[in-house]
Amino acid sequence: MSFVSSSFYLMMAVLVPVYYLLFRFKPQIQWLVLLAVSYIFYAYSSAKFVAFLLASTVISWIFPLLFQREETRLEDALFGQEQLSQETKKQLKKKTALRKKYLMAACLSCNLGILVFLKYAGFLNRIAGGSFAFHVALPLGISFYTFQSLGYCIDVYRGMVNPEANFLKHALFICYFPQISQGPIGKYENLGPQLFAPHGFEGLEVRRGVERFLIGLFKKLVVANNLGLFVDSVYNTVPNRSGIVLALATVLYAFQLYADFSGYMDMACGVSQCLGIQLAENFETPYFSGSISEFWRRWHITLGAWFRDYLYYPILRSSTFSKLGKVLRKKGKKKLAQKLPVSLALFVTWFLIGLWHGADYTFICYGLYHGMFIILDTLLSDFYEKTRQGLSVDTASWFWTSFRILRTFCITCFGYILFRADGMSTAWLVLERIFRFFYYEGWSTGFYSEQFDIFYWCCIAILLLALFGMELIERKESVMFWLDRQKLPIRWGILYFLIGSVLCVVLFSDVHEASAGNFLYFNF
Repeated sequence: MSFVSSSFYLMMAVLVPVYYLLFRFKPQIQWLVLLAVSYIFYAYSSAKFVAFLLASTVISWIFPLLFQREETRLEDALFGQEQLSQETKKQLKKKTALRKKYLMAACLSCNLGILVFLKYAGFLNRIAGGSFAFHVALPLGISFYTFQSLGYCIDVYRGMVNPEANFLKHALFICYFPQISQGPIGKYENLGPQLFAPHGFEGLEVRRGVERFLIGLFKKLVVANNLGLFVDSVYNTVPNRSGIVLALATVLYAFQLYADFSGYMDMACGVSQCLGIQLAENFETPYFSGSISEFWRRWHITLGAWFRDYLYYPILRSSTFSKLGKVLRKKGKKKLAQKLPVSLALFVTWFLIGLWHGADYTFICYGLYHGMFIILDTLLSDFYEKTRQGLSVDTASWFWTSFRILRTFCITCFGYILFRADGMSTAWLVLERIFRFFYYEGWSTGFYSEQFDIFYWCCIAILLLALFGMELIERKESVMFWLDRQKLPIRWGILYFLIGSVLCVVLFSDVHEASAGNFLYFNF
């Protein structure tokens, strides 16, 4: 079941009235309704893979309770016998910490083992030189709900949150339907209390939720899908395309991917807001970033935060990296002691971020490509600052800000070639054609055809302007709050434009409903 399907709208038409009627008569079971709907939603989309979702839920429920049991045993041992010596107490704490580490290792192995087998078994088989084809279909949202459950387990292990003893409540946290397909990846301390609390009907919040869903629907159906027509046509016939056409397709793919992914997030947040639950934001105008580091703080925010909190920081603080820093300091290389461990930790992190996106060399190279720029930014930060001061660059000027934004966007687009190409050979061919520019049939090849006529390009220009306008507003405030401040004719004019655009696509497009709702990040 997709957000872009009649079955989903029918489900929401039943859920919302029932959900708020329960608040009046039996608010304590509202969360049970959400749980039932979440499993119906998932089973409708991916029925044969519900077992994997249940397995991840059981694993991430049991192990945190085992962590708590170890802590309880330690407390009973320490405070139940006052005659224990300090040395004995230290030994008890050490043994408890060791048992928890073993349990954490088992938890990670079980959860990640499922993900690795389903997502990477075929890739690992190819690397090992396996002679047989090996492919397993991916369960819907497995990367996202696995990371959410792992984050919860690690937070309990660290003592940041208490484990949820109620299995059904824990199951709702893992499978909450607006976010299970593509995120955002939620943290238990923020999302859990909202899921289990009763929620009464608030007209303003429901209206804003509907408006945000409509904006997301416009981004996905109208902007992303129409951009995808040209992008797919070009990238499916790369050998026959000129460099300028490939460059244009790559730039349009940047906007297609953003409209597709952020559109889903708008729809997910809008649906959840209609139910009184606020999801974490996942985008913050990323194409206005002045550096690659800033871009990744604004793009897929919850994934970046997950890798930072649960991978990058633990690697950087590990005994191996601490020893490396100490050795370099003893040799008098203080700056290297600061920057080398950070760079190595970033390299490992970005390698795994690339691998997370997909089991292919293109995705690994995509991660390392972005990691390279972030590492260079770390290593050369002092040099950059001295150069700016030496050239007397006004960093607050409009020119400098625009230059940094355009530079970052170009770097990002070159990375998207790896992300979009169907293999390394295709990616190299695209890069070669772009840099040679006029390599194949000059400028005009592929711009204009029966499918991509002047009407198509005029529509694309209007849609990109609309997307750009929304992003300009988002730089200062939420579009929803901005809409609230507009006079009724302007507000309703914008809403009618969005509704009319969506209806035109639904009524006159040849794209099937299932294809229209096929979000790009479903593949990850």
